[in-house]
Amino acid sequence: MIEVSIFKEEKYPLDSKKIESTVRKTLIKNGVSFDAFVEVAIVGEKKMDELNKKYYKDEVYMHPIFTFPENIESNFSFPPDGKKHLGQIVISYPTAVETAKEKNISLDDVIVSLAEHGCLHLIGKHHK
Repeated sequence: MIEVSIFKEEKYPLDSKKIESTVRKTLIKNGVSFDAFVEVAIVGEKKMDELNKKYYKDEVYMHPIFTFPENIESNFSFPPDGKKHLGQIVISYPTAVETAKEKNISLDDVIVSLAEHGCLHLIGKHHK
């Protein structure tokens, strides 16, 4: 089973079940057939600024998503909770709101798309 933990920095009006379902489906579709755990955090501008400065010191570009994959190979062979911890996906709520307005699509669709993108990064699939 793939367990997904959703953390919202604020009481953002999002469909957490849709995010969880998308994360599970994306991972299964891409070959994750073992028990796994993924964290998804939806955060505000202040936290994203902090992460951007820490990991992209010279860039002005504000990233809409950060992924922090765990190295699957270096985790416990038999993790105490029985699940491989794949890592964390951090999504910018303000950037998602802006994108939804610009593209005239629902906020949930933008968040789900970013979560799917983050899942691919956690399992080592990167865009070109």
